[in-house]
Amino acid sequence: MRTFYKVSDHPGLIKDSQSKAILNTDESAIARHRERLAKVSKELQRDREINELKKDMTEIKELLRRLLEKD
Repeated sequence: MRTFYKVSDHPGLIKDSQSKAILNTDESAIARHRERLAKVSKELQRDREINELKKDMTEIKELLRRLLEKD
């Protein structure tokens, strides 16, 4: 039978007696964590897009250089 116990000195945490997992029951803390994860995810996506644009620009410069050399 699964039982949950309060974690001493941490009012927003409980411990699952079966799996020994520590669970957060503080909904506002969970919401803040999810917001941080979403922000980091957006930043990573933005960084990937910027790096892709840099790569594209490098390729365009190289193609232009080759075209100019042919003339």
